[in-house]
Amino acid sequence: MNRLRRVPAAFAAAFLISYIAATGGQKHEPNAGPAIRVLILSGQNNHDWKATTPKLKAILEKTGGFKVDVSETPGLLTASSLESNDVILSNWNSFGLGPDAERWPEETKQAYLDFVRRGKGHVVVHAGSASFPDWKEYGRLTLATYKAGQTRHGPRHKFPVRIDKADHPVTAGLEPFEIDDELWNRPGLTKGVTVLASSYSSPDKEGTGQWEPTALVGRFDRGRCFTLLLGHDVEAMENPGFQALLRRGVEWAATGRVAEKAKPASQSWGGYSGLSVRFAKDIAERQVTTSDGPVIEFSDSRYRGKHTALDYSGLFEGRPAGIAVCDHPDNPRSPTPWYAIRSDEMSFFTPAVICYEPITLEPGRSVALRYRVFIHPGPWDAGRLRAEYERFSGKPALATRRP
Repeated sequence: MNRLRRVPAAFAAAFLISYIAATGGQKHEPNAGPAIRVLILSGQNNHDWKATTPKLKAILEKTGGFKVDVSETPGLLTASSLESNDVILSNWNSFGLGPDAERWPEETKQAYLDFVRRGKGHVVVHAGSASFPDWKEYGRLTLATYKAGQTRHGPRHKFPVRIDKADHPVTAGLEPFEIDDELWNRPGLTKGVTVLASSYSSPDKEGTGQWEPTALVGRFDRGRCFTLLLGHDVEAMENPGFQALLRRGVEWAATGRVAEKAKPASQSWGGYSGLSVRFAKDIAERQVTTSDGPVIEFSDSRYRGKHTALDYSGLFEGRPAGIAVCDHPDNPRSPTPWYAIRSDEMSFFTPAVICYEPITLEPGRSVALRYRVFIHPGPWDAGRLRAEYERFSGKPALATRRP
């Protein structure tokens, strides 16, 4: 432990050591009732649609709750060819391909809009809305798009995704997760959309330093619209959090409900494992910061996410102080999953190595965990946490990894 200098006596904390073995798990149950008929639009995209379209189809069909067809010529769709479907999923765009790439007949445009406005569903994945900048009704339908002169993205990297609206059917029961993907900054949004989840855009990755919208819902007359800005490629689509949002968003857009049992995007095995810190006094103005940025909101007073370091700070008898913990790269599952509580009853955090999967030990075997703990005055920001981690580990502080 590194003690930088004296802090208030009221800043006592209890350090708890525990190891938990967990077994079992849950499988996704198929949607009840007839399969939801999904039409994926493909055949053109400034991303690798030849790889991502089959992946999207596989993610949905493996549940048994969806029947998926693919159209690689959406400009030829008609009212009759759309009628048998429950929801359109767009993995098609014309971004950067010139005006000829989006010359749909007026009959197709009208049939497309009528399909949704009469009560069917519409879903967009990543750049599936980056088309028709002058078609205003299409913009209303797709909720978010890559707006010229405003929207941009930095290099692909790992970043946290938080749940902003836990009472919506799409996100109810889901927990924050991390993903290695392409993060859109300042997308063009349709007026009146609801942001269900957002991603922290780190300035270190050419970001805005803010939480940018990631999953959105809206209405188009009687129809339901869901947009998921994650999913740059097949690797990103492997993420359990992406897959949970996709399944649930498609089902909601098609039916207005989500039959899938609410559960975390990544199965949680609990949070109490290894080193734990529970503050013994009430703390005012509590704040939690990770090596990737501040934790702005908690889901049901809890936060889970993988980072190289975490700081929990606040006012103790009016004086600012905190405790920071750095993970070590030799620890299991590094960078570690963190579990933090900020509730009326408890101020608590732990580097929870079994948060997303158990550790099973053979008889006579043990696990060694290494951390550096700082008790410090004032709050620490992400930059300070990364610097201390690098001094401790001798390695660069990488961005978060997915569970």
